[in-house]
Parts: sequence; C-alpha cells; structure tokens
Amino acid sequence: MTTRRAFPVLVALSVLLLAYTSYRAAVLSFTYDEGWTYAGLGRSVAELLTWHGNDVNTHPLNSVLMKVARHLFGAHTFVYRLPNVAAHALYLAASLALARRARSVAAMLAGFALLNLNPFLLDFFSLARGYGLALACTLAGLWCLAEGRETAACACLAVATLANLAFLHGLAAVFGVCVLLALSRKRVLPLLGPALVTLGLLACVLPPMRRLQQAGQFYFGGLDSFWGDTVGSLTQTLLYRDTRSLLSAALALLAGGVVALLAVAARRAAKASGYRLQDTPSLVFLLVLCIPALTTTLLHAVAGSRFLLERTALLFVPLFAVAVQEGAAAAGPRLRAILLVVFVLLLGNTVRAGNFRSTLSWRYDADVKEVVRLLTEEHRRTGRPIHLVLSWPFKFPVYYYAKVGDLSWLQPDVFEYGEKKLHYDYCYLLEGDYAFGYRMDREFLSARRAEIVRTFPVSGSYLLRGDGQ
Repeated sequence: MTTRRAFPVLVALSVLLLAYTSYRAAVLSFTYDEGWTYAGLGRSVAELLTWHGNDVNTHPLNSVLMKVARHLFGAHTFVYRLPNVAAHALYLAASLALARRARSVAAMLAGFALLNLNPFLLDFFSLARGYGLALACTLAGLWCLAEGRETAACACLAVATLANLAFLHGLAAVFGVCVLLALSRKRVLPLLGPALVTLGLLACVLPPMRRLQQAGQFYFGGLDSFWGDTVGSLTQTLLYRDTRSLLSAALALLAGGVVALLAVAARRAAKASGYRLQDTPSLVFLLVLCIPALTTTLLHAVAGSRFLLERTALLFVPLFAVAVQEGAAAAGPRLRAILLVVFVLLLGNTVRAGNFRSTLSWRYDADVKEVVRLLTEEHRRTGRPIHLVLSWPFKFPVYYYAKVGDLSWLQPDVFEYGEKKLHYDYCYLLEGDYAFGYRMDREFLSARRAEIVRTFPVSGSYLLRGDGQ
C-alpha cells in the first residue's frame, strides 16, 4: 500500500475521532475544573488575558472563547465545550497535513497514531479547558515549522501559551530552533518575525506569571525528575489508569530508547546533508522535542520549579510524535514493521479506554449530571426545596448545573467537617477511590450506610437521604 492509498484511511479515522470527542462534549458531566472556569467568566476579556484576579487554573484563551460561544449560541454545556471541539478539528487537520509528509505508510500510520490515539489526550478535546486549544495550536505550529513558515510557527505556539502557560516551553523550543536555523543559513533577517512574536508574547505573560508565582500558584507538578515525573506520568496516562505499573515503566524505557534511535538517525541525516540544519527535518524536530526537556530541567535546578505532569505534560505528545514521523524517513523493513505494530496497539488501547461516562482526571465527577437529574425529579414530585450537602469535588459542577438550569430550589453546601449535627435532605459524598475523598467523608458515609439511596461505581460516589426527607 502506498501513502496515497493509506491517506483516506486516516481521513476516515479522523472523522470517527472527531465524532467521538463531539459526542462526549455533549454528554459528559461538567467537571470540577470546568465549573471553576465557568465561575470566572464574569471577568472582562482584558482581565482574563492578564490573569487579573485569577489563578493559574485560568486558561485565558479558553475562557474568552467560552464567553464568545455563549454570546453566539447561548448557555449550554456543549456550547462551552465547543471551542475545544473545534480545536480538535484543527488538530486533526494538522495531523493529516503532517501525515502527507511521511515517506512510508508505516511512518504515516505510526505518526498519526502517536498524535491521535491517546485516550487521555482525547479527553481534553471534549472539555471546556485550555489543553485542547493549546495542543491544536502546538500541532499547527509544528506543521508551519515543517513547511518553513517560522514566524507562523512561533505565532501558533504563542497562542498555545495563552491557552495554557505550560506550553511556553513549546514556544521556547520552536524559537530556539528558529535561531539555530538562522545561524545555519547565515541569515539573521528571517529571525526578525519569530523574535517579535516571541518577545511580544513574553512581554504579555511574564508580569502575570511573576504575580502568580509570588502568590504560590505554581504548585502543581513533580519534584523528582523530568524522567520520573513528566515521562512517567505520560506513560501512565497513555494507559488511562490511575496507578503505576511495570507496563508504564516499560513504556517509559521504550520512549527513551526511541529518542536515542531518533538521535542516531538525525545525526546520520545531518551528516548526509553536509550538516545543514535546514535540510535535516529529523534533526529539527528532535531539537524541538529535546529543548523543552532541557528548559524544564534547568528551571527546576535554578528556580526550583516543578516538572510538568499529566495534563501539562501533554505538550510532549505532539513533539514526540512528529519527531518519530520525521525520524522514520529512513526506516528499514524491520523498523517499518515495528511502526505498524505501534499503530495497531495504540488503536486497540484507545478502543479499550473509550467511554461516554467519564474522564481520567475528573472521574469522580462522572455522575454529577445524573445526581442533579435525580434531585430534579424529587423536587418535581414534592415541590419542596432540597438542601444538598456534598463533598468538595462536587462543589463547582453542582453550582454550575444549579446556575444554568435555574434550579433555585437546590441549596448546595460543601460538607463542613466537625459539625456535631448535620441537617440535610440529601448528601452527595465521595468515598475516596480517586484520592479526593477525605477521611471524614468516609467516616460519615460508613456511619450512615442505611441512608444510601444510590451508588455510583464509576465515580466512587454515593447519594444519601437525610433527615429532611
């Protein structure tokens, strides 16, 4: 099979993936962080873009686009998630454009699979958060870089940074490669556009970043190492599991081996081209992959900053995939066979993990919408207001549904610890299967097993009837 005949297969698969994320955007329960984002939509566009009065959990571009979508189409869960669904369409288009560059069917399929067949990555194209937008802009930037449009590449990565601050490492990598390309060509003028874009973005984000750092906002991440934290968490999330395993460790070692092979292939390609960087795509994209690993490590050593984990570490998914696709240009028959096996395994893993109930990061919120529906039915039956006491991970999602549904009869309160007597109509508690339930929640739940009216195995939560019912 030629790449020309294989390409329609990838187009069809792209349509299926977009349908999958679109449907999930319509049916998944609103998550805690989405509700947190929704609570800040009252701020102006200028305040959002400068993180004024906000925290690092604010993804400015996503919040602005949520406001625009609401203005155009009204307040609805799918509408709030629509910007990231559109971002998925852009991401898939960039994936297909990059696939056309592959020199073999194996490289084309493996590159597409590494870019798209990741169940954890697919989560974020169905949610109203900034990660999907950042991933789409990053991949669009990589395609621009592959096409020699260096200013456009930096512009895409600058937009990705506005979608999520962690992607500033990606902009640093692309700009760094633009500098090396300019030095290789011995022409500095083409660097003017990338420099203006990068410096302009830094001028915009560095002051609020400093303010956020002083407020202690950059607290999420790992402190062990790039290998243990960033690479380790990426392999675990690829498996779409919460716990560490020997398989995730093996995958991490495999990823390290692939990077080593890419380095060898890039060196050979550079030697064949007379060490002209502009003629060596495999080396260019290897550098784009390795520079963020270097910058995160240096920042940790110098400033004690944390390594990227899970969602923020998704930056490395497109960087790694494009580097593999470009590095596989000179693959022999054995390596091509391995790449085909990679495609099949990743496809099977995505099918295994696919679902329309939950996401990995916010699985505990999987049943919030169902709980609100049950309480709505109860209110229609009795006509009385309902006082709902809940565990803190349900706070923002329940508040969101109460707001958009105009459920004035629903009175939600977060479970306050240490109360001697707690009066409630219903209690919605998380037992702690996903490390978010507190000991007091579990003790309260254990003492009131007789009051349980509904169990939710996916989220590990329970709905209890109280003394008001």
